[in-house]
Amino acid sequence: MHGADIKAIVFDLDGTLYEETEHFDYYAEQVAKRLREADRPRFWDDYRAVLAACCRRCIFVLYIQKIIESIYESVYNKK
Repeated sequence: MHGADIKAIVFDLDGTLYEETEHFDYYAEQVAKRLREADRPRFWDDYRAVLAACCRRCIFVLYIQKIIESIYESVYNKK
């Protein structure tokens, strides 16, 4: 892969295709290696911000899921 040929890099950080997250740091490191050293700090700042946003969103989704389960149990008296 030649860095000049890359136009965009797309990450699936919301679990749409794959729910595990252990690979995020590995691939971020691979991307960072290909950046100019001067650009790496900004990349890592952006990367950490995206992960933090995903975590907040995941917590929200779990919260909504618990509310839906609670309503289901109330309506159908089931778990």
